[in-house]
Amino acid sequence: MRCFDAFSSEQKTQIISRINECDNKNDQDSYLQCLIQYHAVERHRSRNKTTESIPKPKTYSYEYYVKVSGETVKVCKAAYINLHGISKKRVERLQKLLVQDKLPKDERGRSASSRHNAIPGDIFLSIHDFIKSIPVHDVHYSDTKKYYFSSNLNMKILHNMFITKNPQSGVKYDFFVRCMHENFNIGLGQPQVDVCGYCEERKTKLRNPALCDAVKRVAAGELSIHNRRAKKFYHKMQEVQQLCKERDDVAGFVFDSSATTHSCPRDFLLSAAEGVRILCS
Repeated sequence: MRCFDAFSSEQKTQIISRINECDNKNDQDSYLQCLIQYHAVERHRSRNKTTESIPKPKTYSYEYYVKVSGETVKVCKAAYINLHGISKKRVERLQKLLVQDKLPKDERGRSASSRHNAIPGDIFLSIHDFIKSIPVHDVHYSDTKKYYFSSNLNMKILHNMFITKNPQSGVKYDFFVRCMHENFNIGLGQPQVDVCGYCEERKTKLRNPALCDAVKRVAAGELSIHNRRAKKFYHKMQEVQQLCKERDDVAGFVFDSSATTHSCPRDFLLSAAEGVRILCS
């Protein structure tokens, strides 16, 4: 009968808007159930009762309606489903409750054994408010704007903090992590910025399962020597800093020799601070 094409775009918008204006699913189902009528089947076809493959005959017949511009219009089942934007399974549930003379009731989230039940909206709001209350910091050396929690926090600690603050919520760890990843772009810990390329290259070799033990031993030795040199360098810097605090005639400078435009950094430093003793290496 082309029931769906019998309505204009404005009328279709009016029908679907009536569903979306309902406060909850129970109100939607009650409204949809009022637009369904049923009656017993008037005449059944003759069937061979000995044949088990023949399906059971229908007990009731259903009629479907839509409300538009203050009028109730009869439509087919397909148009009823498409105009209201609902599923066939939902209509069959409403039919069953209508025959049983029961009002529809939303049972989602009420069974503890089901993994696919709906979570109440106040739980989402409590998780959202909790995460918003945790201090974050941004990255200064990144093109993308991303925030990070403190380095002493992890997902387990955050979940325990949330449960301590909201003991009645009963939120599981997996659900808390999924809600965190799907709704927030916040990382954990300080990202690695300006890391040593030499160290990262040797650590990558140590983690590579395709390399033999001899290559890994060489990489481990190079990394150990590199770390000892770096430790000696930072100790020297601390000595110079302490010496500069104790003596007024001593100045310490830290510079990148590869970035300066002067051919001789020592000459540049001497010309910049005449009469002051400069320690550089």
